[in-house]
Amino acid sequence: MHLSPPAPASYAPVRPTAEAALSPLEAVFRRNIAALTRRPPDPGSDEDQYQCGRDLDALALDVGRPGGTKAVNLALMRLIRPTRTAAAVLTAKNEGCYLLECVAHCRAVGFEHVFIYTNDNSDGSDALLDALGRTPFVTVIRNEVGPLASPQVKAYEHSIHLLRALRDFEWVAYFDVDEFLIPAEHHDHSVVNAIAALRCRHPGPGPSAICYNWTVYGSEGQIRRRPGLVQERFRHSTRERMFKSLVRLADIGSMALIHMPSPVGLALVNAAFEPITVGLDCTSDPPDPVHGTLSHYYQKSFEEFGVKSRRGRGGVPGGLVGKGLDTFFAWDVPATPATCNPAPPRLLARVHRELAALQAVPEIASAAQAVEHAYCALSARVNGDDLDARFQEMRARFQPGP
Repeated sequence: MHLSPPAPASYAPVRPTAEAALSPLEAVFRRNIAALTRRPPDPGSDEDQYQCGRDLDALALDVGRPGGTKAVNLALMRLIRPTRTAAAVLTAKNEGCYLLECVAHCRAVGFEHVFIYTNDNSDGSDALLDALGRTPFVTVIRNEVGPLASPQVKAYEHSIHLLRALRDFEWVAYFDVDEFLIPAEHHDHSVVNAIAALRCRHPGPGPSAICYNWTVYGSEGQIRRRPGLVQERFRHSTRERMFKSLVRLADIGSMALIHMPSPVGLALVNAAFEPITVGLDCTSDPPDPVHGTLSHYYQKSFEEFGVKSRRGRGGVPGGLVGKGLDTFFAWDVPATPATCNPAPPRLLARVHRELAALQAVPEIASAAQAVEHAYCALSARVNGDDLDARFQEMRARFQPGP
């Protein structure tokens, strides 16, 4: 990673000020500016970019205020010239059972690196995250979050404004652990091939983001979590207007909307590379799924949804409010021949190969096994003893009629 060209004089750091007189966020921006403009770079400052403590909660609160030191910092970050094509930025809380499949899938579709922001885990996944973080293609960042900040918005803003290592990648996907990008078959299910095809379709600067519409998978009436990949356990889905984005990092100023980048007015295309205009609702009409999609395994089993609901949501302040269990039934997808849409077998074979490579690392295999044991205890605490009776009672109350 390197800066080119040298920073213009107008981007020089502001005159030194006693840090005690600055807000914590202002002080961090100034340290980052110093690191970006120092020649040669100070190796000792490299670890600062991976710190995401509560002193940075304001990242999630001052979005839409691009001026001052923040603007200088972003301008300097944009001077970093990428040398690689695509990375993924994920957020994870109590996702231990799904981390290996998620990382394996990211590798299978061609992401060259995965950055995982994580916070407040109670499912035993910290050791597994640490083991993954010692591989050459995963970076784990601990996100310490106070009660007023959205963990996800804070993580995304940190990645844009302070994570210098991310600037080594031209394109960045902002997805969740339960969302799996499926690039088009005619791109060999490869995100790198899809980006190359976009450049051919739109030469020049090109669009700032590819917006992949959700394909949302239902529970298929499963009460308990079963062994196997999420992508193999659930096969019935429906197409949605909501999307998530693969963005050209140098073009954007914020991911506070989570689903799409800011500022307003960026050139966006759908999975078919057709220009789209969207509002703050982050929706658009989905193109034919042959062009690619974002598979969203929102429901999973009733047991898993109970654990998910209790952990809260990353997009709300403090992450404290989860979807109610009634949502499991109201949003479920009927399992009919018309909704049957299994994941591509050729891609799944690649996922299995990547998964096997991860599980061949003794430290990862041991931590993954511990996560499985911890999940069983967590599920018992959250869901209670008689899961079947609870499922039947709630289905009778909330499942829509025929």
